[in-house]
Formats: sequence, C-alpha cells, structure tokens
Amino acid sequence: MKEIIERLDPGVHQFWAVDVQQPRGKTPEKDYFMMVIGRYLDAFLPEKSVEEAWVCAGTSYLSAGSYKKDCNGLAVSRDVIGEAHLWRDRKLTRPTFFISDDLKAEIDAAGLRIFQHHKLIDV
Repeated sequence: MKEIIERLDPGVHQFWAVDVQQPRGKTPEKDYFMMVIGRYLDAFLPEKSVEEAWVCAGTSYLSAGSYKKDCNGLAVSRDVIGEAHLWRDRKLTRPTFFISDDLKAEIDAAGLRIFQHHKLIDV
C-alpha cells in the first residue's frame, strides 16, 4: 500500500516504520507503517449533495451516517480534486479521508484489502 501511495502521490504523505512485536519472538512477514495524510482539499459540495446525506456541524459537515446510502449522496468537486489520490477534506470531516478511483484500482490490482468505502458523487 505504501509503495502505491508514494507512486501515485509522491512526496505528499508521511510514513513512519513501526516495530511490531509478536508472541514468541516471531518476526512479522511484512513491514508496517504509520501514515499521515498530507493533503487537505475543499472538495465537498453541499449544494450538489443529496440534502439528507449530510448534516452541518458548526463550520464543518458530516455524512448523515457511515452507511452506503449516506455516503453515496455526498458530492465532491472533480476540479478541486484534480490529480489527488488520497486526501482529507477541510469541510467534510466524516468520512475522515478519501481515495481516488485510480488509487482504488491500484489497490485492487495488487490484491490488497482495505476498509469499507463508498463511491461519492463526482461533479
């Protein structure tokens, strides 16, 4: 995953190696990393989103829930996203981060499993 993210978004995100201790002194079969997402965008478009899909929380927005029906109603700006593949949104704080279709395709091609995710409206 780290290699894919660094290839698609070079120099944007930070990674730190993590030592994983296993029982009986076993060594992990792969390396583990912590990541800090380094890109923040203002891509959320409440006016283009399904009204029931989001709620206003002061100066930010949240999806109305974490289910597919809620997230599928959220709209983001293709112009703002541009060539970004992994980002956090400054206005929309739930979901907490976003991935591009290209990053998802690379993850699938590598045979990796990821968290539950939902497709947003791309405007």
